Amino acid sequence: MTKRTSDGIFVFDSHSFDSTTCQAKFSYRLIHEGEKFDFVETLDLSDLLDKEFDYDAADLDFDIVDSYLETLHLILGISYWKTFCSKEIEIEDYTLTKDQAEFWNTVYTKGLGEFFYKNDIDYRDLVDFPYDETAQNNIVQPSPSRTKQERKEVLLGIGGGKDSVVAYELLKKHGYAIKGCILESGREHEITKKLVQLMDIDTIIIERKLDKELFELNGRKDVFNGHIPISAIIAVVLSFVAYLLDIPFCTVGNERSANYGNVEYFGEEINHQWSKSQEFEKLFQDYCAHYITKKVQYFSLLRPFSELYIAKMFSHFKKYFHCTTSCNTNFTIFSKSDEIWCGSCPKCVFIFTIFSPFIPKEELVSIFKKNLFEEKRLLSLFKELLGIEGAKPFECVGLPDEMKLALYYSYKKGEYNETPIMQFFVNEVLPTIDSPETLEKELFTPDDYSYMPSLFSDIIYETFGS
Repeated sequence: MTKRTSDGIFVFDSHSFDSTTCQAKFSYRLIHEGEKFDFVETLDLSDLLDKEFDYDAADLDFDIVDSYLETLHLILGISYWKTFCSKEIEIEDYTLTKDQAEFWNTVYTKGLGEFFYKNDIDYRDLVDFPYDETAQNNIVQPSPSRTKQERKEVLLGIGGGKDSVVAYELLKKHGYAIKGCILESGREHEITKKLVQLMDIDTIIIERKLDKELFELNGRKDVFNGHIPISAIIAVVLSFVAYLLDIPFCTVGNERSANYGNVEYFGEEINHQWSKSQEFEKLFQDYCAHYITKKVQYFSLLRPFSELYIAKMFSHFKKYFHCTTSCNTNFTIFSKSDEIWCGSCPKCVFIFTIFSPFIPKEELVSIFKKNLFEEKRLLSLFKELLGIEGAKPFECVGLPDEMKLALYYSYKKGEYNETPIMQFFVNEVLPTIDSPETLEKELFTPDDYSYMPSLFSDIIYETFGS
């Protein structure tokens, strides 16, 4: 039985930005069954004031800044709206066109798909952003000059995993001027600090300070909790920072497996990674071009690559082995773990598996502090990731074919053949693989990348052509 959502009101109240201190504030108001809640979230961008970043408020077009602030206001508000999923939404300080409202209906509905699924919420026709029939596209500035489009400057969103490393090394190899950007709301900076030091690039730390009352509210039994589309938030923040620094491109390391979902719910595919998907990427690119600015282009450099191919590339960069992690145990606001891999979650199992063909066994075990192929207790996770039973885990993991080919490669190497997991693979999975060569061709051939900025397409061509 689906749960009842709130008949209350959620208000996008106001937003502000102090260009001298680089502090942005976003206010929200929630009315639910006679209770009123006021929230203020702060985005601290003061790192931009360091002299190496060449930030100059005098160069800003504040119409563009305000368009970014409105977009940030709407995407950051998702953390507060989801508490009760109010059916009535109001916007105080600005209006949306019909197309803008449809964009936000899509972002909230698809971005919160897992949240709706896990909370048994009927999301159909739930999200309904208001719009003004007379509102017009407010973009008036021309497209950037050809000179700017050809500048090899890029802002790279940095997480803690292999994708950031591979994206950075590809950009560096091809002569790009790179600045890094980290959005911090928990222990991210702590984990990525050594990684950034090894990269040796100037990196902006943006701190997201959620309202403390939200954490108190989330402790109530009548409040919904769950996954939000954090990568959509990162996309908007990254694009805004790129504009403030006059950098024409901003990129992330989202790979092609993010396009595939987990389960079907009310006739629609639910995708844990939707805000990392090409669908979101294209929607956001179009939204920026029509409603914010054409001066910054957001895209994912690694979209054409499979996770397995990225793992192969990562294996050439040994200096990063012990300071990268994709384990979500570390990326929670209240995490206190000192380990960078928990060794028990779907992400750990997937990454260990796709690393196993390319990183020597002794080195890989030293990274994870254990041999996950020895762990019989993880067999059910292996089965889920292989697509044998259950659904694809709600984590940022790749496809069953990537697991199958990785295990096949490891089996051929012979380093793990006596382990319980490898014996299971040999007995139960290997006989079902008709052609490893076909899997390899599929996973080691790039997807279409014609939609990427043309300046970057040679990176993909040369990577696969080498």
